[in-house]
Amino acid sequence: MESFSKRGALSSAFNILKNHFWRIFGFVLLMNIISFSLQTINEKVEMPILFQTIFAIMTSAVGVIINMGFIKFCLDYVDNRQDGFADIYSSYPLFWKYLGTSILYGLIVTGGLFLLIIPGFIWAYKFYFSQYLVIDKGLSPIAALKESSRITNGHKWNLFIFSIIFVGLLFVPTIPFIVMAIAAYYTMINPFIGMSVSIIIAIVLYVLFIIIFTAFSMLAYTYVYRRLSMMNMPLSVPPIDTESPLNQPENPPTL
Repeated sequence: MESFSKRGALSSAFNILKNHFWRIFGFVLLMNIISFSLQTINEKVEMPILFQTIFAIMTSAVGVIINMGFIKFCLDYVDNRQDGFADIYSSYPLFWKYLGTSILYGLIVTGGLFLLIIPGFIWAYKFYFSQYLVIDKGLSPIAALKESSRITNGHKWNLFIFSIIFVGLLFVPTIPFIVMAIAAYYTMINPFIGMSVSIIIAIVLYVLFIIIFTAFSMLAYTYVYRRLSMMNMPLSVPPIDTESPLNQPENPPTL
């Protein structure tokens, strides 16, 4: 069975990120700042239990909306349809569908991991694109899970290998820490100062890497989703567009 190209996915994500770097970087940075700020307030600021519970629920809701916007954002770029930031959250009416799909996906994968571990991984790849389908097609949770199962049929092994690539890339951030630690060790200035500066630089590099890695990986997986959805289109007759000139009745020839 023909599957998606891992090289094509990585290449597409790289080109999109290269051509729209600052826009994508700014969006992901803003997304992380909002999430980090809300979580910090929830954890560090003391408030009555009732208000803390309400704020925690609000924080979770905002996190769901941010994730929905991120998927829509990546879909727009993969489809070469950048309609601006206002369009990103146009899918907010799908909030409950997305939330229900996310909960079901989490329960299925967790249940599989508790049972025999391996089924958890299989189901993780099988239903991975269910959330994409909610945002892209507006499907209900059950319909999104079924459609994700359909389009990933025969492609789970390729998806597994594809995920291994990104696991390997996650080791890259350890390089700046090692380099800075060695530089601090051999520095001619005070070792404590040298180490402090090195750690700060390494942390900054790590944060930048995580932001870029998040955008790159999400764009790559969005490309895979789009390819699989196009490769596995259901064999059904599309609805007729009566306004299309291709579907207008031809005038009979006149003698």
